[in-house]
Amino acid sequence: MPALLLRTKGGRALYRSLLFDGGKVKEGIPLEEWKAAAARPGACLWVDVSGAGRKALKGIKEAFAFDPFSMAAVREATMLPKLDTFKEYAFLVIHALGYDEASGAITRRELDLFIGKGYLVTIQEDRIPEVDKVFKEALRSPEMMSRGPDILAHVLLDRLVDLAYEMVSVFDDDIEEMESRIAAGSLQGVVDQQLKIRRALLLMRKSIGPQRDVLNRLARRDTEFISGDGALFFRDLYDRLSRVYDMVDTNRELVAAAAEAYRSMVSLRISQINLRLSAVMERLTLAATIFLPLTFIVGIYGMNFEFMPELRVWWFYPLLLTFILVLAVGVWQFYRRKGWLHELRAAEEHALTENHFGGGLAVESSPVPAPEAPEDAESGK
Repeated sequence: MPALLLRTKGGRALYRSLLFDGGKVKEGIPLEEWKAAAARPGACLWVDVSGAGRKALKGIKEAFAFDPFSMAAVREATMLPKLDTFKEYAFLVIHALGYDEASGAITRRELDLFIGKGYLVTIQEDRIPEVDKVFKEALRSPEMMSRGPDILAHVLLDRLVDLAYEMVSVFDDDIEEMESRIAAGSLQGVVDQQLKIRRALLLMRKSIGPQRDVLNRLARRDTEFISGDGALFFRDLYDRLSRVYDMVDTNRELVAAAAEAYRSMVSLRISQINLRLSAVMERLTLAATIFLPLTFIVGIYGMNFEFMPELRVWWFYPLLLTFILVLAVGVWQFYRRKGWLHELRAAEEHALTENHFGGGLAVESSPVPAPEAPEDAESGK
């Protein structure tokens, strides 16, 4: 079976290829012609491989004689971006970032690139829609293919940086929504949201940092397969990714500030509950103190002893009731003169004032620089 017709389990062709030669772009170049086509003066060959299995890698290894270490790195998932330079080509590992808003998880799909003299080979274990879009554009744009494999690689990486910009925008919206909820006092689910965003930002930062170093090396032309124009484009791409990196750090600081605001709001609510509880306890203590001497008197005359002569006096009962009433009023007046009743009322008003506790907590947010629109003309798209 011709190599071009080999297919994955999902029915997708293992290989697809574009060749710019003689001012035109051709699709579907046979595997046995790849090396010769790429060697033609002014030609540019792009081979895209679906999957990193043995069947998929066998054809490109035979066609381009890639180093076994590069093939091993393709077969094994590489967690960190990297750039290795060989005599015949440069090997890059880059990750396309994605964000699942439902689970708050960062997805990383690996893209392996081989940049050689006159050819670009890309390998996708999991399909990356941006690569498919660039492939279709290159098929219709001889100008894009005519600029060489390094510029073509730059266009691919530029689209992946656009993905990072979009993710930062999503985080901006999520953080703003979280701050609004905290300020409004709606704290249900805020902790889970904070943890998801913090985890996603941390993973994004760990991925962008090494990618930025790779782009910096390409901008410095650490490999001979990057032209002078390509170095300028990669320098611009490095600057854009650095801004994304800074924006990720800014968002992490905003999440930390929101977490502190959340803790402050919870602390205020606990203080509110404690003040209310304290006011209730003081009110109950006041009532118990007033009734304490009355209960003592009633308890004495509630005992069934025979020798209690005052119980046989007709006027003692109304006198005792009057004494009890005067005693209760006297205790109340004593508390009032001491100012204890005023303190109790002030504590209750303080605990129940909506302006103090019910108005929420203002959350200050630092401005985050807006993502810049991709510059199509400069990126060669």
